[in-house]
Amino acid sequence: IRAMQQRIMIATIFLTLLAGGLTWWMLRRQLAPMLATLNSLAGWPDTSQPAQPLPIASQDEIGDLIGGFNRLLESLGQREAALRASEGRFRTLVDWSIEAIAVHRRGRLIYANPAAIKMIGARSAQDLVGKPILDWVHPDYRQVVLARAKNVTDTGVATPLIEEKLVKLDGTVIDVEVQSTSIVYDGEPAIQVAMRDITERKRAEANRQQSEERYRV
Repeated sequence: IRAMQQRIMIATIFLTLLAGGLTWWMLRRQLAPMLATLNSLAGWPDTSQPAQPLPIASQDEIGDLIGGFNRLLESLGQREAALRASEGRFRTLVDWSIEAIAVHRRGRLIYANPAAIKMIGARSAQDLVGKPILDWVHPDYRQVVLARAKNVTDTGVATPLIEEKLVKLDGTVIDVEVQSTSIVYDGEPAIQVAMRDITERKRAEANRQQSEERYRV
C-alpha cells in the first residue's frame, strides 16, 4: 500500500507538471498574436515609419481583434495622409503669399516665408530661424508683442490687427500691420504672425497731414 501511494504521488506530480506545461504552451501559442500587437503598440513612439498591418494567424476572437486593429490603422493612415496633403497645400500657399508670414514658438522664430524674409532684409530663412523674435521688434513695442503672444498662447484666440514697428537687419525701422493667431506647426502649438508693410502709407499720411496743416496756416 505504501509503495502504491508513492507511485500515485509521483504520477500525480508528473501529470500536474505535464498539465501545467501543456497549459502554458497552449496559452502562449494562443496569445502570441496579442503579444505581437502589444509589442507593436509599444514600439510606435520610437519610430517615424508608418505602422504596418499585423498578420492574422487565426480566424478566432484574437484574429477578429487584430483585424479590427488593422482597420483602425488603415483609418488613421488615411487621416494622416489627408493631414499631410492639407499641410502641404497650406505650406505652398504660405510660401507663395505676398503677405509676410512668420511662425514662432516660445519666443523663437521657427518659420518665415519668402515675403517675411524679404521684409526683414535677410538673405534666407537660415538668417532668421532659431533667433528670438524680439530681435526685430522695435523696443517701444516689445512689451506689446510679449503680451499679445501670451494672450494667444493662453486663449488660442487670434489677436486683433494692430500697428507696430519692426527693425530690419540693416537697422531700418518700418511700420507694419500685424495679426497673430494660434496654430499647430509640426505637431506642436505655435503662433502664426501675418505682417504687412505700411511704411509708405504712413509716410503718405504724414505728408498729407503736414500739407493740410500748412494749408490751414
